[in-house]
Amino acid sequence: MSIRRLAQLFVFSAVLVLIVGISASTIHYWINRSEAPISGRILARYEWPESLVELLKDAGQRNIHVTNLVVYSGPHDDYYWKCDATPELLDLMVHRWKLSLVNSNYSVVRLVYEYMPAALSSLKQDKDIDYYVSAEYLPGGEWKGHLYCVMNDKTNNVIVVRYYYNF
Repeated sequence: MSIRRLAQLFVFSAVLVLIVGISASTIHYWINRSEAPISGRILARYEWPESLVELLKDAGQRNIHVTNLVVYSGPHDDYYWKCDATPELLDLMVHRWKLSLVNSNYSVVRLVYEYMPAALSSLKQDKDIDYYVSAEYLPGGEWKGHLYCVMNDKTNNVIVVRYYYNF
């Protein structure tokens, strides 16, 4: 076999390996990309948003117990968390974040349900859920700053929060 033929075979092999590697990498990226927003990743405490950490500190100072708290990553640099509901905790959230009561057809509520992590998908739009949103989500708001949508599921006695900071 000539040197020229060996060189051609080497170039062909190298190109083939490169194409297979890029294809595998691309497939892996798209598979993981499509799964991450749907499932939501449970976050370690050090990954929690400062807003939640501050709420927990404030709740602790007021002897409000926050139980069964799980924090998830959202698909758009947002956070979702779920915990047991208490009237005191809900009241703290409403006052601290200046939330307003809205109905289940409100646009932000529909968006939250659309992008909610799969682990929270059992929470269905229901008449036994109260919905609260930040003032920035209300008509005339700019959707800037700390944005909250809080769902108080009275049937299952849980609170689910969607938090996003839009600068």
